[in-house]
Amino acid sequence: MSDQKQNLPVEQSAELQQKFQQLNLKEMGLEEADYADVMTARKELAEMNPTSVAEYGKGIATRTSVYTDELLGMVKNKDLDVTGQKLNEVVQVAQQLNTSSILNKSKNSGFLGGLLNKFKGAKQSFDQNFNSTKEQIDVLVKEIESSQNGLKARVGTLDKMFDGVQDEYKQLGVYAAAGKLKQQEIQQEITALTTQEQDQQTGQKIYDLNHLANNLGKRVSDLLILQQSAMQTLPMIRIIQSNNLMLVDKFYAIKNITLPAWKNQISLAISLQEQKNSVQLA
Repeated sequence: MSDQKQNLPVEQSAELQQKFQQLNLKEMGLEEADYADVMTARKELAEMNPTSVAEYGKGIATRTSVYTDELLGMVKNKDLDVTGQKLNEVVQVAQQLNTSSILNKSKNSGFLGGLLNKFKGAKQSFDQNFNSTKEQIDVLVKEIESSQNGLKARVGTLDKMFDGVQDEYKQLGVYAAAGKLKQQEIQQEITALTTQEQDQQTGQKIYDLNHLANNLGKRVSDLLILQQSAMQTLPMIRIIQSNNLMLVDKFYAIKNITLPAWKNQISLAISLQEQKNSVQLA
C-alpha cells in the first residue's frame, strides 16, 4: 500500500478503499489490486488549488499525444507506397523478358548459314535482354533491401509503442479513479460546510470548493476521453505493423522464391531452345 494510505486513520483508509471498490473499475480498465497506484496518484491532489487541478495527469496526456503524433507520421509516410511500387516493378520487369519471343524471332529456316546466324543472333539478343533485365532487377532489389531494414526496425518500434499505449491506458484509468475519489471528498466537505452557520468566509469557501470540484470533474472527463482514445490507438498500431510485415514478407517471397524460380525458367527455356536448335541443325 502507498505511504498516503498508511498515513490516513484506519477508519478513513477503510472508507476510502470501500469508495474505490464502488467505482466502475472495469470501465476504467482497473482492478481492486490497483488501489495502491490510485492512492499514489491521489497525492498530486493533496493541495487543492486551480494550478494542481489544471496540471493533474498532464504528463500522461502529453505522452499519449506523442504516440498519436508518431502514428500519424507513420500513416502519412510514403516509404510504404514507394516500397510496394518497387516490389511490383520487380515482377513487371521480370515478366517483360519473354524467352519465346526473343529466341524465336524468325520462323524461316533458310540455308544452313542463315539458320546458324538466326540461332546466334537470337542467342545474342536474348543475352543482351536478359543482362539488362537482371541489372534492373538487381538495382531495384538493392533499393528495396535498404527500405526493408527500416520497415523491420519500425515493426519493433511499434511493438514497444503498443506496450507503452497499454501502460498509458492503465495510468489514465488510475488518475481518473483518484480524481473521482477526490471529487467525492470535496463534495463531502461542501456538504459539511453548508450545514454550518453561513457567513461571508464560509460562503466563499463553498464557492471555491465548488469551482475546484467542477474543474476537477472536467479534468477527469478529459482523462477518460484520452483513455478511450488510447484504446482506439491499439488496433491502429497493429494495422500499421501488419502492413509493414506484409511488405517485408512480400519482399522475401520475391527475392527468395519468385526471382530464383524466374531464373530457373529462363535456364530451362534456353536449354530447351538449344536442344530444338540442335535437332533443326541435324
